[in-house]
Amino acid sequence: MDNKSIHVDNSLLKKNLILSIAGYLFSLSYATVLVSLPLDVFMDRINYLRYAESSLEILHRYMEAGWLTTISNEPLWLLVNIGLANFFAPELVVKLLIFFSALLVSCMLMLHHKKEIWWCLLFLLLPQVIKNHIVHLRQGVAIAIFLIGWYAERRFIKWSLLGLVPFIHASFAFVLAIYCLTVMMKKIRLAADLRSIGYIGAAISISLSLGWLANIVGARQGQEYEFTHATISGLGFLFWLCCLFIMILQGNHFLRRYTFEIGGLLFYLVSYWFIPITARIFESMLPLILVAGLHLTRWRKVTFLAAITLFCIIQYILRIQQPWFGFAIT
Repeated sequence: MDNKSIHVDNSLLKKNLILSIAGYLFSLSYATVLVSLPLDVFMDRINYLRYAESSLEILHRYMEAGWLTTISNEPLWLLVNIGLANFFAPELVVKLLIFFSALLVSCMLMLHHKKEIWWCLLFLLLPQVIKNHIVHLRQGVAIAIFLIGWYAERRFIKWSLLGLVPFIHASFAFVLAIYCLTVMMKKIRLAADLRSIGYIGAAISISLSLGWLANIVGARQGQEYEFTHATISGLGFLFWLCCLFIMILQGNHFLRRYTFEIGGLLFYLVSYWFIPITARIFESMLPLILVAGLHLTRWRKVTFLAAITLFCIIQYILRIQQPWFGFAIT
């Protein structure tokens, strides 16, 4: 190897090291800021404090109702709270969950997409993403574990972590179903149009049966949500539909490589009109859909990132007069 090649290799290693350090520092700052926010002004915090105090009682109640009810009501989430509550006060349990979920989600994105670290930071600030570390803390923890599994190189670790996530947040049962459908369709080498039909069929089937299924297995969502036609404006649908078109225009190679992410978009767009809680499933997949957009090329990438930037700015402008940008208790 000549001196020029050694110099290039050293420069790449140095740049890679600098980006890694920057990723860790950004992630640490992101998690620190979020955990430093007031504990009692945001929505759902009372519920999370209750989990930290009473998860053992809640788990016993589910166990008395039967094993199906137990596994359908996020038992791993309860066990995490039970374990932490043995060592920490409820307030500290909630803060630990916020800090580590935000840290891990940020690290997974930034360290696996080092060259796009600034865009990853923007993605983390999107209301649909950051709310999982401010309001929907259980979903934030689940997304963190999911991303660790997603980026794991060893197949056993990958599937083990992915298999555990639905027991932290129920939305991942459907995310995992979409992923298994993706794996199956890839194995039998279905064409892109047939894969799309598969995702559309899955979205319609799940949308029509979700309420019935939740009640059958005894999931708490059966009592907490209305599984009826969603009352929606359609603006979110139009925005993500445009994003889907941009990705489709990238071509077959992109569609094959990011089949799961495209499937997630299709699932959301089809089920959007049926039930409002489909957004929770979509938001569990959103970080991967966003980083898939980083692999678009030329005008498609520019258009996608410009649209995401504008989408983020508009949302915060619309929320600017609300307490804590709409995340606080009103």
